[in-house]
Amino acid sequence: MWLILFRGFPLLRRNFPLAVGFYLFKLLFSLLVVLPVGFSLVGFLSEMAEAGGFLEKIDWNLLLEFFTSRPGSLTILGTSFFLALPLVALGYLFFLGGAIRSLDYSRGGGQYKVSGWTFFADSARFFKPLLILQLVLYALYFFAFLAGWLLYAALSALLTNSFEYFGRIFWGTIVFLLAALPFLFVNLTGDFARLILVTEERKPLEAFRNAFRCVKANPRLTVAGYFILFGGQLFLSAVLLVAEKGLSLPTIFLGIFGQQLAGLLKSGYRVFAFGAELEILKSLPPLPVKSASLPEVEKTPVMDPASSLDAKNDG
Repeated sequence: MWLILFRGFPLLRRNFPLAVGFYLFKLLFSLLVVLPVGFSLVGFLSEMAEAGGFLEKIDWNLLLEFFTSRPGSLTILGTSFFLALPLVALGYLFFLGGAIRSLDYSRGGGQYKVSGWTFFADSARFFKPLLILQLVLYALYFFAFLAGWLLYAALSALLTNSFEYFGRIFWGTIVFLLAALPFLFVNLTGDFARLILVTEERKPLEAFRNAFRCVKANPRLTVAGYFILFGGQLFLSAVLLVAEKGLSLPTIFLGIFGQQLAGLLKSGYRVFAFGAELEILKSLPPLPVKSASLPEVEKTPVMDPASSLDAKNDG
């Protein structure tokens, strides 16, 4: 299984522009959010620079002072965020089809060359099916979240106050992980459904059913591979969070640089994870095909040519 997962690295190397493209897309989203308050922020920094001692005050508390002195800026920032968020979700789904198609093409060692026009054509062709599939996944996410919340409430009621502090943390973490399993399972099935929809050109519901059947028929490889990749994503996020905190201490500019570098690394890891899951999917045995019962065909008697000739001679 480790060898199958590591096949995602060659796909990442051949499709590294995809990671850069997703990073630039996220950067554009950040600019769309920050731009409405950007001019006000520049004016605030200019006033701080004229007051003297500006370099000694550059830290993240400066942003708190900015929002405190300009109360309307926080409202504008929140409004721009919620306006740009649907555009980001739709844009991600639009480029996802072309990205998965490019990963599938590059599995043959790069013998299929994907041009920019091919990438955008594939993105446009798979946008509507991926959008329908995502809406189905959103509904399943809601029910999975509701089921997890009820499970968490029921199991948490069993934890009495007689537990020690660290014991409650330990069992509380286990209860939270158990409650998160429905959500994680929908996410796992959704990842494979997206891959099946694009690579096998299935309809949205058919792709989801096939993904569920793949996970059900091969739980060891699919579930273990998904959780290894998910654990790697959590580890990368934790490391980058610590690094960003360290970079933000000296100056705010180093903090912004650390955030952008973290965004690029996360985009690269996402492309690697899709490539690894694609290799898992392609390595699975084909699903058994249910034999369809055909209607019985009425048999018609066939006359033997020799007997018909004898009958003619007798006549």
